Amino acid sequence: MVRIAPDRSTTIIAQAESGVIGSTAVAFGQSESNRTAIYVVTNGGMFLPPPTGVVPANVVRLEVGKAGYPLA
Repeated sequence: MVRIAPDRSTTIIAQAESGVIGSTAVAFGQSESNRTAIYVVTNGGMFLPPPTGVVPANVVRLEVGKAGYPLA
């Protein structure tokens, strides 16, 4: 997963080693305590398995240090 800034610079914020193999959806947390975290839903690599094989699907929380826009 890559963060793209307004100036078009990029920062890697998650890799397969972060537990996001087969990511299918991502959303920012919505409460005050987790607004700077993203939640990633994964399929465990079901469609493109890693060399070690498919892993269980999961929801992973990653702190990214920037707040997302609240849902309206």
